[in-house]
Amino acid sequence: MPARPLALAALLLCTAVLAACDIAGDDGTTGRWVGTAEFTADTILAAHNVRIIADYETEFTFRLTDDDGLVTGQLTARTSGYRVVREAGQPSDTLWFDASAPVVHEVFGTFLDPTLEVDVPDGPYEDDLWTFEVSGRSAQTDRFLVHIHEIAPTNGSSFEHSITSEEIFEMRRVGNLDEGTEGEE
Repeated sequence: MPARPLALAALLLCTAVLAACDIAGDDGTTGRWVGTAEFTADTILAAHNVRIIADYETEFTFRLTDDDGLVTGQLTARTSGYRVVREAGQPSDTLWFDASAPVVHEVFGTFLDPTLEVDVPDGPYEDDLWTFEVSGRSAQTDRFLVHIHEIAPTNGSSFEHSITSEEIFEMRRVGNLDEGTEGEE
């Protein structure tokens, strides 16, 4: 076989093998997974005489170790942006979210290909929120994320208000466990 067709065949074979490794996710779910959820709101709540304006995003980093289908690790949430609550007749109350102050929780779960299910026993997350369908280096939930805010107006009782993410949550494996940004460990 001439050298040129042989080299082309070898290149195609290498490309196919690399693509198959990416699709198969050859090492389960071990690694660093990152996804960002964006939240916006501009709502007037007539029952409370309150306007809520929000524009923030939360980056979720999962550092996972897959031990034969049993998953352990950490979830780090970094939120940046703001939420403004303005009550009729009162000055605005602005809450600034600071991404340099992450919230970290231990996680436990299972990976039964293609389903990754992660539990955060001590976290503020609803049950079964972190259930993903994994495909290669990406994982997607079938749900939107919901943040529940406790609002305490000066004239009346406190109440909860939910803000829903703009899109269904999705994350990508971006590296190994020993890679990442400083302060994440």
